[in-house]
Amino acid sequence: MKQEDHFHWSKLEELSGKMTALLRANKVEYLHQRFIDAGIQLVYVESIEQGLQLVLKGRVYYAFGDNLALSETSFSDDEKGRLQFSESSFYSNKIGFFYNSECEKKLFVSP
Repeated sequence: MKQEDHFHWSKLEELSGKMTALLRANKVEYLHQRFIDAGIQLVYVESIEQGLQLVLKGRVYYAFGDNLALSETSFSDDEKGRLQFSESSFYSNKIGFFYNSECEKKLFVSP
């Protein structure tokens, strides 16, 4: 839930012992293992919105998601206003795109 101060943490271990909603996976991967190793109690959910709902209901302390997750929910403005996004990042990654190499000449035409 929203705090008066900025929500910042330096390492995952600071969240140890807190129940955190995380998207369900078929197997425990690197990301999940880092949470487990930090002592965070995981609650698996089917969607980020479901995780945020659990935060709003007080059933978990945190829900894992990106900075766009809240804008894609069906929450009211009041509900959105009760949630706060962390200033700290857990993981950063470049996101690119795939293209069909057979279309390369059409896609990358020089001016």
